[in-house]
Amino acid sequence: NFDVLYTNKLLNKTDYENSNYKLFNFALMLKQDNKYKVAFSYFLSKSNGYKSEKINQQTKLKLENYTLGFNYNITENLILNSYFSLDKIHFPYLQIQQKNTILIKNALLGFTLKTNNFGVFKLSYQNSFTNNKNIKNTQQFAIGNDYYINKRFLIYSAFSYIKNNDNRFATISDALNSGNNYQKAFQTGITYFF
Repeated sequence: NFDVLYTNKLLNKTDYENSNYKLFNFALMLKQDNKYKVAFSYFLSKSNGYKSEKINQQTKLKLENYTLGFNYNITENLILNSYFSLDKIHFPYLQIQQKNTILIKNALLGFTLKTNNFGVFKLSYQNSFTNNKNIKNTQQFAIGNDYYINKRFLIYSAFSYIKNNDNRFATISDALNSGNNYQKAFQTGITYFF
């Protein structure tokens, strides 16, 4: 989402038209046993409803995502989480150094630690980089905790920070989708299990 926001900023676009989205998504568990899991997912989104102020025509947007994930149980209470994904964002009329397709590579490494008295801790680091030297890489750090009060109540909380390099503008939207974007985010809440 933040990369689409960045591209919209490049286009200096303020008016949108309702568009016909075509979405396709599937996920496949490649391998699973007591120690590790390997999974693959594919996502495709197409739209022909984006209109630029610079050109008086509707143009198509195509977004593809390929993700390969890997989880490994280091011990009974410590889990390694990781994935590598590739985003392909295609704007037929967008030219950045003679390219109208932006490739974004994302790599994440994280750990999940289960404790007896303090709940479940989660820690992750993600690096996102592109094939275009004008759009630099972005790093995201996140930490969170899930704490079960009892079998039905769960308190969750998480903090995330995004570090942008040069003119790459990656942000986090708020829960109300107000249009405000932030580099830091904090969430907390309660989940009740019926």
